[in-house]
Amino acid sequence: MYATIRRYSYERGDVHELSRQIQQGFVPIVSKLPGFVAYYVVNSGMSTLSTISIFESREGADQSVRAAADWVGQNLAEAGLSRPQITAGDVTVHKLAEHPAGAAYTQ
Repeated sequence: MYATIRRYSYERGDVHELSRQIQQGFVPIVSKLPGFVAYYVVNSGMSTLSTISIFESREGADQSVRAAADWVGQNLAEAGLSRPQITAGDVTVHKLAEHPAGAAYTQ
């Protein structure tokens, strides 16, 4: 597996609205790329958000970086997003929860 983390800062807008736009506009694109495994948007606080893309191979992850750059430039220009800080590499350790996917958490 290969992961890409992109960290953006933004000048205008609300993280919830930005997340909604990403969910509706970019998630359908990234989830159709070859080798897609998972995609997350993280509210990093202080006008920053991070995205995490997981792919089966580097090729799919590289495609996601290009797709994200195109999509952000076309759809989130009004938010004044910075160029992202990108961290990418092979996933060397991972662990998934042992409960069934989609199971409700109880406290």
